Amino acid sequence: MDALAEYFQSRISSAQGEMQIRRDLPYITDLDQIGRHSVNHFTLRHLVLLEHSGSPYLVGGLSKMPLPDLAAHTLLFLWAVSPDWEPNIAARNKWEQQWIDGEQVEGELVSLVAEIRDFIKRSFADRPSGGPAKDAPSASMAAWYVTYFARKFGWSESQILNCPISRLFQYRSANVMMDDPTAVANAPEVNELIRERRQRRRQLLQLDEYRAARN
Repeated sequence: MDALAEYFQSRISSAQGEMQIRRDLPYITDLDQIGRHSVNHFTLRHLVLLEHSGSPYLVGGLSKMPLPDLAAHTLLFLWAVSPDWEPNIAARNKWEQQWIDGEQVEGELVSLVAEIRDFIKRSFADRPSGGPAKDAPSASMAAWYVTYFARKFGWSESQILNCPISRLFQYRSANVMMDDPTAVANAPEVNELIRERRQRRRQLLQLDEYRAARN
């Protein structure tokens, strides 16, 4: 095994361990973390709520958003996934008092943006390719998954909407693998490293060709 292959094999082994921990987490605990904040695992209900509010974390525009608006949307995201969330303005106002009129969230903004993006990345890591946009263009993503799991397993709408979305993606992947043993397993962290390894090998080959042409 050459040095490059050994280097990437070590990283792939590490990524496989981290991937397994990520996948197991929503079965072990009811809460996840965004920085120092304990939050609920991301669900379809959160997705619908935050997309409806125009959250830049889900609909785009994050990098171009003015600081005060970004702070407000960051606070809204944390409220939406908070264990204290309730569907009324009084509960939200009470919760927001801890942030001292937004000054605290602006102080943490850089780290919170990165941590929320990582939280979303973890939650959607096992999302199947294709997905609702391709398979059901006339329905929202939430409607597509509610229909899929209701038909497959007989679950209620409430069960599906409140189940951690990372678990839903894993259930769907497991179902696909059971129905078709030849299906390729989804391993996003490992696939990313394999692509990086191929790119690095191409770069080394190009460098060798360049050196050979000069000699």
